[in-house]
Amino acid sequence: MKKIISLFIKYIFSPIPLLLYLLYIAKILNYKTASQMIAIIPGIAGLLIRQLYYEISLNSCGHNLRVFWGAYIVYPDVTIGNNCTIEEFCIISKCKIGNDVILAARVSIMSGSKHHDINDISKIFGESKAEYRTVELGNNLWIGTHAIIMNDIGDNTAIGAGAVVTFPIPDLSVAVGVPARVIKKRGAL
Repeated sequence: MKKIISLFIKYIFSPIPLLLYLLYIAKILNYKTASQMIAIIPGIAGLLIRQLYYEISLNSCGHNLRVFWGAYIVYPDVTIGNNCTIEEFCIISKCKIGNDVILAARVSIMSGSKHHDINDISKIFGESKAEYRTVELGNNLWIGTHAIIMNDIGDNTAIGAGAVVTFPIPDLSVAVGVPARVIKKRGAL
């Protein structure tokens, strides 16, 4: 019964994500703006509307995606696996997210760490050359609240709250701190 109600809500509100996606395709809105508009719809209806919006607009979106209020995805070329949760106020840039990933509130996934050239003083930062890259997040991850992700994370890994991932984190790790460092391997006593 719950699944039927969810499908009913999702499709009764389907004109909202479809309209925003069409406005993006027609270049009336940019993708980030459309995503931010979807992000502010509250409750279960908002959760289901965001799910439909990302299913139709992302490069690839697995089933059972949950994107909570205030969270949004910046670019349509993001790939998300199955059973992923993106909690409140997360900002997701260019990335590939595996299956069974949980992003706690206020996690930021950046498009690498070199968005502006800090050495070219002849240009203001807004005009500096950006080096965006796709950050890859493995399967079965827990990323704690307020973490900032600028590099890849391997499978079956936990990232502590407030950590700043500037170097790749290998599989089966627990990483914490600024910059994030591996403090132990999961499963080891």
